[in-house]
Parts: sequence; C-alpha cells; structure tokens
Amino acid sequence: MSLRRRELFGKEGGLFFVTTSFHKQRSLLLDDRYYCIILGSLAFLRQKYKFDVIAYVVMSTHLHLILFIWKGTTLSDIMRDFKKFTAYKIRRQLEEDKAYDLLDSLRVASDSCREVTPDTTKGSVTPDTTNSVTPDTT
Repeated sequence: MSLRRRELFGKEGGLFFVTTSFHKQRSLLLDDRYYCIILGSLAFLRQKYKFDVIAYVVMSTHLHLILFIWKGTTLSDIMRDFKKFTAYKIRRQLEEDKAYDLLDSLRVASDSCREVTPDTTKGSVTPDTTNSVTPDTT
C-alpha cells in the first residue's frame, strides 16, 4: 500500500480513501470464495474497531475502500490487522485449492523481502548484506 500521506496514517478518526494491491499486482482472487475472504475480514474488523465502510471496490489485483474511522481508532491499526488476517486466509485458501505455482511465486517474493532492512537514517530501504544498518555520511 502506498503511503504518500504518511502523516495521516496514524491519525485518529476521519474519512479515508484507501487503495491496496497484492504483490506485483498478482491476481489472487481466483473466485467468489476469495472475495468473501476480503468482505469477511472487513466485517470482522468492524466489530473489533470503530469504523464504517462507506464504499468499496474489490478487484482481482487490488481494492479500494472509503472508510470513516471514529476517534480512538487509527487507519494503521485497521490496515495492519486487515492485511495480516486476509493474507493468512487467502494463503490457506490457495493451499486448499492446490494453487502451488501461485504460492511458490509468493514465497519467492516473501523471501526476497526478508533480505531488506530499513535504513533509519534516510527513511528508505536498503539491501541487507551485513545484518546491520550503516548510516550514510554523505
């Protein structure tokens, strides 16, 4: 998910337009069961957090949400739990459907992400070759 307006990500309350996509725009929602996972995740999180879904569009590669978040809840909390729970459920469904090629491609992508650590001096991401972060002195 793009964080162009990072200062709003931790803000409590308000109206938010959210776009989030699957890794490399992969088409992961193979049939209606996968769409139900997305909608079920939103329904579950509405019980846990205080927010309303004003509108949504779910496509095979990404989704758009318009959320009204009540005071005391942050978009960060909602999106963290939404992505974690939804990724787990979709992965389980892909395993059940024996979509091994797709699962393998996602594992390769996941493994390559583990080789990256944040560069805390610049707020960017650098390849992890030494398992430590070295400040850029230039």
